Amino acid sequence: MNSKSFIDQFDIAETAAIGVLEGKVRRGREQPAAHDSITSVDLRSLADIEAEWRALYKRANSFAQTFEYARAALAVAEQQGKQSFVVTVRDGDALRGVWGLTLERESLHSVLKPFSCGTNEEYSSPLLEDPALAGRVFRQAASLRGKADRLMIYNMCADTIVERAATALPFPQRADRLDGLIIRASKHATWADAEKRLSGKMRSSLRTSARRLEQLGELSIGWCDSDVDDVLAFFFRRKTEWLKEKGKRSNWVARNDVHVPEFFHELVRSTDNPVVAAVRLDGVPIAAALCLVGPRAVEYHATTFDPKYASCGPAQLLVRFLAQWALDRGLDFDFGMTVYDYKRKWTEDTRTYVTRRVMLTARGRIPQPREIERSVRVNLGKVRRRFLSSSRSSDSHRERANRAKRT
Repeated sequence: MNSKSFIDQFDIAETAAIGVLEGKVRRGREQPAAHDSITSVDLRSLADIEAEWRALYKRANSFAQTFEYARAALAVAEQQGKQSFVVTVRDGDALRGVWGLTLERESLHSVLKPFSCGTNEEYSSPLLEDPALAGRVFRQAASLRGKADRLMIYNMCADTIVERAATALPFPQRADRLDGLIIRASKHATWADAEKRLSGKMRSSLRTSARRLEQLGELSIGWCDSDVDDVLAFFFRRKTEWLKEKGKRSNWVARNDVHVPEFFHELVRSTDNPVVAAVRLDGVPIAAALCLVGPRAVEYHATTFDPKYASCGPAQLLVRFLAQWALDRGLDFDFGMTVYDYKRKWTEDTRTYVTRRVMLTARGRIPQPREIERSVRVNLGKVRRRFLSSSRSSDSHRERANRAKRT
């Protein structure tokens, strides 16, 4: 038996794989430009590429993060003492790709993650002028192997050039797939056209909700401006209360290592795009949503409402406002990841997303405690469903046998 440790053998195999890949790249048409790089970044050095980032964002027409989003994420990361990096891909002097990353400690691993509000529930692919550049960006990120045990790439659109470039990295990977719902502007000439496709019951429910709330006070629905800090405070207070009531945990609040409220307060201070929308009754928020407005879509990030008004459906009225606002401007209305029944009332048009965990080192392959817990929970669920299915089948068989005896 080879006397080398498992980790040594793993490292040797990976080094060989990287060498093969780099040889192919040098010989092929995809040779990285001399200006491809990954460097440490802070708020001051990020400001040096602000104009280029903004110009690239306009050219790219991308789901990727705006400069303001990246700056807010970096500001929070600096407050937490985390090290951050930026990948840049250039052809000549022109910036053609950029990706912000933060190095975090998670249990056994050092993990390299895209800039995030803290939930990792947003689109976090690189900002690219051409999707074919994705491989160059991912290879630069993977070059931090040693500093990082894992590279996380969250919520890529499935079966795209970008996702295939991530798959091509010469490291072990695990992938999770998740569906989401979207109202596509290309399928609806106007909001009125989209609304006609809602069920009669849904349209009636929206009218009834508005009428009930108008009977209780002065109703207003729209984006927040001067009251945005108050509405954000309402949003996170209500989220925290809901979690306590349900005995649940969330990436959004109530975790010491996540600073989502700080991120969104930072974001609304630094962007001209609307972020927070609310339903107000006599000027007091009773429902609120956090959204991201991009060149192609309004991304519906999260929502909450005051349970006292649950029977009046304020959250549904807020979705209606946001969807109409998006479609009237030729933008998709993107419900984000996960499919829930209340979203299906608005659309059945789905999109699939993939998150990839790239294991850069042998240590990165060791499952984290929460991954083991999740695997156990999923497998127990499968066993339970199989047992219930078998039990129902047995009951049905006995019932048929009893009927046969009676006849």
